[in-house]
Parts: sequence; C-alpha cells; structure tokens
Amino acid sequence: TSRGTSTEAVYIFHNMLKRLLQQYKPEYIAAVFESMGPTFRDQEFAEYKANRTETPPDLLEQIPLCRRCLEALKIPVLMADGYEADDLIGTLAKRGVGAGADVVIVSSDKDMLQLVNERVVMLNPMKDDTIYDVAKTTEFMGVPPGQVADLLPIKGESV
Repeated sequence: TSRGTSTEAVYIFHNMLKRLLQQYKPEYIAAVFESMGPTFRDQEFAEYKANRTETPPDLLEQIPLCRRCLEALKIPVLMADGYEADDLIGTLAKRGVGAGADVVIVSSDKDMLQLVNERVVMLNPMKDDTIYDVAKTTEFMGVPPGQVADLLPIKGESV
C-alpha cells in the first residue's frame, strides 16, 4: 500500500477464495487458523517445531487483513486455544463425515493427506486444484492415507 503495508498474500488469498466459492459453491465453509498461544504439543515437548523457520513479518501483518476478508465474505473463522489448525480441521472432517457430509479440505499441506478417506478429499489450490482422494493420495505419496503420518518422518520431513 502507499503506507508500506504488504498486501500480496491478502490479494492471493482473496482471489483463491473468490475462485473456490464461484467454482465449487460449497454448502458449508469455514476458515481455520492457528491458536495465538502455545498448543498442548508445545507444553508436552519443548522442542516441538524447533526446526521450523519463523513466519516472515510481512506475512504475519497480513493475517488480520485475511481475516477481515473472510469477515466481509461472511466465512466463519475457527480457532481454539491450545490447538493447531490441523487439529481443528481433523475434528471438523470427522464430525462432518459423522453427520453424513462429504468433506473437502482445502490445503497444500501434505500432513492433511492422512485425513483422506472415502468421504474426505483434499483440494490443493497450489497445484491447479488437484483433488486428492484415496487413490490419488496413494499414487502421490506411495502409501495410502492411513500411512502418511508414518511416511513423512521416515522421508525426513521436518514436520
């Protein structure tokens, strides 16, 4: 902006949301954010995410703007103190399936592939909206979704 505020992430986020809403027309939608404070994992294991790089400051300052964008689009924002976004996404996916819904997780995070099953798929907007069902996840990862959490550490993923 003219005041020096970075807006690239907000612009990309808004355009992605707008495209997803128009193309897929979801019946239900929510955005999930990390909790602000430490999680239960941080409290149990001090070195949890110790190798993770710091989030760039210009990206951090854009998160409130992304949340304002969601508010303007009337998309609820969910977070829970002590829990990561991944925890909430997993819980929502399980509850959605339990309520009889088909669930689409929109993410580029390979960790989310462990949640894929017959009723849960992952749409990766960073890879031309590739949809990962059980077969695509198995093809991409080399293991079925239920083994993704075992495979990633073996492969040396820092997560």
